[in-house]
Amino acid sequence: MKDLETAELKDLEQALHYEEFRKHRPDSTRIFRRNAEYLLYLLGTWLADRFELKHLQVAGRFIGKLAYRFFPKERGIALMQLGKIHPELSPAQRESWCRECFSHFGQLLTEFLGMQKIEEHWPHCLDIENEEILQEALAQQKGVLLMALHQGNWELISLYAKHARIKMNATTANFPEARVNEKLLQRRENQWMSIIRRGEPGTVSKLLGSLRNHEVLILAIDQDTNVPSNWVPFFGIPAKTPLGLAKLALKSGAPVLSYAILRQPEGRFKLIFEKIDHHPETVSSEDQLFRLNRILNRHLEQMIEREPKQWAWIHRRWRHQPDE
Repeated sequence: MKDLETAELKDLEQALHYEEFRKHRPDSTRIFRRNAEYLLYLLGTWLADRFELKHLQVAGRFIGKLAYRFFPKERGIALMQLGKIHPELSPAQRESWCRECFSHFGQLLTEFLGMQKIEEHWPHCLDIENEEILQEALAQQKGVLLMALHQGNWELISLYAKHARIKMNATTANFPEARVNEKLLQRRENQWMSIIRRGEPGTVSKLLGSLRNHEVLILAIDQDTNVPSNWVPFFGIPAKTPLGLAKLALKSGAPVLSYAILRQPEGRFKLIFEKIDHHPETVSSEDQLFRLNRILNRHLEQMIEREPKQWAWIHRRWRHQPDE
């Protein structure tokens, strides 16, 4: 670890421990689990086609409440992380936040399965803030790096791209069940939104090509994933932070923005664009990457604190630590 990183992290001895939340899934059940996932997805889309949006949203919140009760490991992860990041909350407040988080993600699931119902109400169900920032960034003709996070209903950016007629590309990981993975790809893509699957041949050239074509490239860095990363504080704790966005920003000079699609009352959403200012410095490339990821993580912290109950506290964000 370089001196700059050491200075930034030397007093951060607050690692979280996830051993008790590890999932033990025997290989002998893998085929059964994969088939069950596929059948559940088909059932979910079939049901979503037959209900109105408001009924889907109510059903989703109910599913989230059931998940809170019957998925103790995910519940434990969320409560532990909330307790570490927000120690000022009482146990009752943490449980209330956690319940709302589960309800939100249950609703996100049914909204994704019934996304065509949201499109039927488009754009009347969406308010947009700071759209001019995106237009100004596109006008620079360098492409746009758009930072996403797992908050609100981030999936709706594909509908925004379609109706705003702005060419966008989003990077995603493959879902373990191949048949579900293809269904997810079909649901996310349209003529204005392309999906770049992480880790597949040609991924890097596709990322760079989207910027060369002056398109929008969407990347999320708010989760601990198996991609090249560095260690950067996130809510005061060292976090394995993906390097892709920072590397592309320094290499291309493309403007960096963020977006969030937050849940609002009465089934509505608010799409917020924000500009992230950064300036290359005369330091080593490794230090530049650390400093830029520090800026990005601070920005993510501010976004999460705006609507903390809509962020993915169920994800093991600090699963890996620098000493591993």
